[in-house]
Amino acid sequence: FINEDGIIGVKEGDDVDAFFVSVRDGLRHFTTLYRGYPLMKLNTIENAFQSREPIKGEVKNSIKGGFEISLDGIKAFCPASQIALKKENDENYLGKTFYFKIIDLKKDSVNIVVSRRALLEEERQKQLEELRLTLNIGMDIKAKVLSVQKFGMFVDLGGVNGFIPSSEISWDKVGRKADNYSVGQEVIARIMAIDWEKEQVTLSIKATEPDPWTDAENKYPVGSRITGTIVRLEAYGVFVNIEYGIDGLIHISNIISGRKINHPKEVLDIGQRIEAYIL
Repeated sequence: FINEDGIIGVKEGDDVDAFFVSVRDGLRHFTTLYRGYPLMKLNTIENAFQSREPIKGEVKNSIKGGFEISLDGIKAFCPASQIALKKENDENYLGKTFYFKIIDLKKDSVNIVVSRRALLEEERQKQLEELRLTLNIGMDIKAKVLSVQKFGMFVDLGGVNGFIPSSEISWDKVGRKADNYSVGQEVIARIMAIDWEKEQVTLSIKATEPDPWTDAENKYPVGSRITGTIVRLEAYGVFVNIEYGIDGLIHISNIISGRKINHPKEVLDIGQRIEAYIL
């Protein structure tokens, strides 16, 4: 009856399950241990298995094919594929306590297999159902950046992943727009499309910002003079940033008069400030 902390876990009047061992000097001897484990703890584990209720366990060691889990002192096994939705380094689990679902129990041999992933999938499905009721196309939502790629960003919407294409990150057309964001950063994005069958949500940060082209025709009439910064050099001309989200093209034939050039880089550099006319 003594637990790992040396404390007796029963008191007078408690009912306990026990095994009859032998008779010695007229006294019947019993034990509450089964294969070295307290029967009360084994009963608790069996009840959790039968009722499919989560049970708390500590990740003790990384072993071949998975992890050794301690369920209040009783050894269990969690396959590597069942420790998480997406497995990370083993060190991230060792010594930590999680809730597990018992997926297999052979009481005679005290062989216990548990899964944390099963609970995470149930929780994810629950979150997904809640999101189905709350997410709508056109609404703005807070999201956390999961990864940054050349083609866009993946974000967490709280139970389902969303994707922001590179073209929808910013009105700015220069460089990798995703470079301005980092993993874990929170952003506000607008839902552009939802496909629940594929569990795909497409979003746009750009859509939450004013369109710089809305009043561009009034701000920059033909014949007006502007000052801008060269942001890209191409064989056919240079791109000049006038303001956030608005770039203009100066064709190579309009860069310099009285002299033929083969490439704009002969006379201009990226980052250079220049004056030009709107044609």
